[in-house]
Amino acid sequence: MVEAIYGIQAITSADLDYVPVMERLRALLPADYTVHENMDHFNIELKRDGDGPLESKHTQAWSGAKRTSTDGKVVAHFMRFGLFVSFLAYRSFEEARPVVQELWEAYVTAFSPVLVNKLSIRYINLLNLPFEEGRVNLEKYFKVNLHFPNELSSTMEHFHQQFVIRDPDNDVPARVMISSVREEDGKLVVVFDQKDIESASGRRRTPLFGMTSIWSGIGPITFSGQHLRTHV
Repeated sequence: MVEAIYGIQAITSADLDYVPVMERLRALLPADYTVHENMDHFNIELKRDGDGPLESKHTQAWSGAKRTSTDGKVVAHFMRFGLFVSFLAYRSFEEARPVVQELWEAYVTAFSPVLVNKLSIRYINLLNLPFEEGRVNLEKYFKVNLHFPNELSSTMEHFHQQFVIRDPDNDVPARVMISSVREEDGKLVVVFDQKDIESASGRRRTPLFGMTSIWSGIGPITFSGQHLRTHV
């Protein structure tokens, strides 16, 4: 596994003030999160009236902050629209959850979100498939090839497939993407990207302080992901 990303998407106040938010966040974060970067949202609007000159309008607004642990293995994005925690080295759900929960509690105090509307866990894997006699036998791993008539010769140069599946036990959807990205050291590098999502849209809207609801919602996501990985 290359990366696991835990996301808690939230809605915050439109008049959120950068200075007090960052002051609260600095006081609440664990001491081992020391690398700090502000993150801004940029918007460039281009407009031309008739044959006149091309005019541009640029706007910039603060959208959040990035914190990285001193060992470089955890990256946390504290954004106006939620918290996203990336683990760059493998951790089980049981190991990751206390870290995410601690950072989420800091986020709640600093950003004062009013609603949680989406939970997600994303797993990104790189698969190194060996070449055999100058080709990769993809059928040994998964089905990606279209079947053309036998009289036509075909060579696959690149593939990308995307699916949405659902665990029948809890109806949690997962988006799965499989893509070839490059050839390297006699192997074909393939990205296997899985994102399990629990959304409030059309289902439920989790109140801000429903901490139990948040973590119980992440539970089905985790089980859905484990179910998928055992069948791939």
